Amino acid sequence: MHLTAADSTFISRRSSLVKYWPVAGSLLLLMLIGLGIWLWIDVPWLINPREVMHALEAGKLADSTLTLMAMMLPFVMLACIVFSVLFVLLAWRGFKNERRLLDIIDRLQS
Repeated sequence: MHLTAADSTFISRRSSLVKYWPVAGSLLLLMLIGLGIWLWIDVPWLINPREVMHALEAGKLADSTLTLMAMMLPFVMLACIVFSVLFVLLAWRGFKNERRLLDIIDRLQS
């Protein structure tokens, strides 16, 4: 059985995406790790809960900082929700592509 033009295009596009993923994934992980390290060193109140707890107990947090942190919380939560939704949609699309690829393989085997 021969592949249709759409199936051939799908397989070639998938092959090229799979080929570039290790580089792209590694760069993304390095950027995320770098962001975490930078935040930990430069702005520990945004990433380290212990640092915030100690600053609150010692009275080192200014009211303006507390106000800023309180204003940022809704945006951070919305960003987390949007990221989670995008992750689920991306996984859904990935599983749909895998299902299609398995269907193509099943058709070629029969």
